[in-house]
Amino acid sequence: MKAKLRLDAENFRVRVAREKRERMYARLLAATMEVCSKRNGLEFAVIDDVIKAANVSRGTFYKHFDTLGQAFAALGSQLVDDTVRALAAMFEGVDDPLHRTSSGLQLMLIHAIVDPIWAGFVVHTDHLKSDSIIASEIRANTAAGRKCGVFKFKSIEAAVDLQLGSTREGIWQILHVTRDRKAYIKDLATMNLLALGISRAKALRVVERAEADILKRGPACLPWWKPFE
Repeated sequence: MKAKLRLDAENFRVRVAREKRERMYARLLAATMEVCSKRNGLEFAVIDDVIKAANVSRGTFYKHFDTLGQAFAALGSQLVDDTVRALAAMFEGVDDPLHRTSSGLQLMLIHAIVDPIWAGFVVHTDHLKSDSIIASEIRANTAAGRKCGVFKFKSIEAAVDLQLGSTREGIWQILHVTRDRKAYIKDLATMNLLALGISRAKALRVVERAEADILKRGPACLPWWKPFE
């Protein structure tokens, strides 16, 4: 009995220590995002900025990361994983490239509204570049749309760059413009589809359906969701 109690106590201490490390790790990543969202990536950020934002000591930072670049890379990996998981949850059972294209752009811009720090980090990093994981997802969906005759264009790279550029610039605008953001999102999503060869009438219908689906399922599927204007 004493041995079991001792083992249970050890397991409890190990679990508590692990949970404490995980909370501090998350706290440091959140501070890194906050700092980098206000700057051009790592260009002007230093470790002192992060430990000040997290309200921790330099030693605490070095228990988790050797350099700010390492923290930045860990944060970027987590951001991409979270974004891809969120899109996968919203696209589950949805094979229509039109819906996925319109919904994907709208989701990214809505995320920018509800989480400006996330948005600032995204536009100051490489997560919407042509060689990013998010770009790969867009490329696969766009190629599928062309293959089934939905999209009409010659250059897949031009089509992908169009969507990446729209998303990046859209997030930037969301950060700096506070009026009529919902109308802006719908217009940008519509123009994106027009540029991919969709008729205006059809593009408008697709955007409306995607918006309705997001508003219906977003609160249950997306961990970052909250009411927005």
